[in-house]
Amino acid sequence: MDEREAIQDLKAGQLRGLAYLVRAHQTEAMRAAALITGDPAAAEDLVQAAFLRFAEKPQAFDSSRSFKPYFMKMVVNDAIKLVQRQKPEFSLDEKNLEDGFDLLDPKPLPEAIIETRQAQEQVRAALAKLPPKQRAVIVLRHYLEFSESEIRDMIGSPLGTIKWRLFSARTRLASLLRANAVETSLDPEPSLANQKDGAKNA
Repeated sequence: MDEREAIQDLKAGQLRGLAYLVRAHQTEAMRAAALITGDPAAAEDLVQAAFLRFAEKPQAFDSSRSFKPYFMKMVVNDAIKLVQRQKPEFSLDEKNLEDGFDLLDPKPLPEAIIETRQAQEQVRAALAKLPPKQRAVIVLRHYLEFSESEIRDMIGSPLGTIKWRLFSARTRLASLLRANAVETSLDPEPSLANQKDGAKNA
């Protein structure tokens, strides 16, 4: 069975089609939702609800389209709404940004930065400090590897707005990660700290 057959089965009332889609896309969708919401449990509920919502009205889906961008749009938009309900978002006014506004991308997020567990935790912590819409574009671009044009279609914002959010998010992430690196470098080395404690107790 492939994706198109799964959707055809679902439209015919066969739940095995839904099972196929869940196996194919659940892990990636949950990862994206968790990165945006910062809450794995909420992400799991959100993704399950999105699958069920799709299964209720599969006829609304155009089978000539790819399912992944369509479904990820549902998940990402739901995740953004969840975060916005929890905490108001304060950001620059993006309404006047025109489609085609061209910003030179700063250096992309280095792959090496997510190689270690400690680095992954630092990136997640920094990501959580971004406004939800900036979190979403970072997740879609760097974790799910959608193009800017695909993100524009999924989010429903002009391309210039997507570029601006990516630029702002990358700049903020780089600043947060640099600040964290400075703080870490200022921590005393364990060996030195132990030597000082030993000297005090002597």
